[in-house]
Amino acid sequence: MDPTSDPAAAIDLILHHNLYECLVQVGGSGEFHPQIAESWEVSGDGLVWTFHLREGVVFHDGTPCDAVAVRESFLRAMAPESLNPHPEYFADIAEVEVVDVRTVRFLLVRPVPYFLAVLAQADSAIVPVKPRTGRPLGECPVGTGPFRFEEWRPG
Repeated sequence: MDPTSDPAAAIDLILHHNLYECLVQVGGSGEFHPQIAESWEVSGDGLVWTFHLREGVVFHDGTPCDAVAVRESFLRAMAPESLNPHPEYFADIAEVEVVDVRTVRFLLVRPVPYFLAVLAQADSAIVPVKPRTGRPLGECPVGTGPFRFEEWRPG
């Protein structure tokens, strides 16, 4: 149930929309809407994307969903040892910077006109840096979505 390692697309979408949120989401007509981000701007050359996060967003375990959590979520998804099935989604991200507690900046290696679509994918779900559950996200998912994970009984 780790949003960056699930190879099954169907369960990926179900989990994504119920347990996790991204910076942005795709509307019914294909338009992008704020989700964890409340607003964003892109530089004229398309290389710098700055996102301003909603105030008061917390993960289901009570930890704040801030710019550090956003940066660490992307660094985790981009890491060579990540189980993320789509590392190519993040190949154009050169750096993720924390500007302040509610602002995160992405520096790209080239302009990516579909960058908002990348950020709306389940692979871009924002997760806590260190969940208070003490368990891996694959066993005990922690997100900011409308539903909270209660328990999993293997077998």
